[in-house]
Amino acid sequence: MITVGYDYYISEYGGQKINRDFDFDSYVKDAQNYLITLTGGAYIGFEFADEDVVKDCLCALADYGYDEAIRLEKNGVASESVGGHSRSYNTAATAKTIAEVNAEKKNIALAYLLRTGIFYRGVL
Repeated sequence: MITVGYDYYISEYGGQKINRDFDFDSYVKDAQNYLITLTGGAYIGFEFADEDVVKDCLCALADYGYDEAIRLEKNGVASESVGGHSRSYNTAATAKTIAEVNAEKKNIALAYLLRTGIFYRGVL
């Protein structure tokens, strides 16, 4: 199974959103798990002709995951008090269904991996 490191994210992909200390590895792991699910497990043993395409896809999915976390954290907060730590969220700002998130992630994956042959066209 192909994975990607932080050095590739910075130097080859040109990533600028996620820093090494902000759980880069967990975002990549989430991206890998999504590809495993999306491909019905085929991602684990598939032989890609160009591994950089897969690494770029993982980076793009990691960036998407980071963007979603930031969107929920910043845009969703309606009010916050420090003493006693209370936080309320604006549900209109955070209202994105799981189906919408999955559709956006699927579009990212397809943009990078559609030509690799990993997807059976009859399933998508």
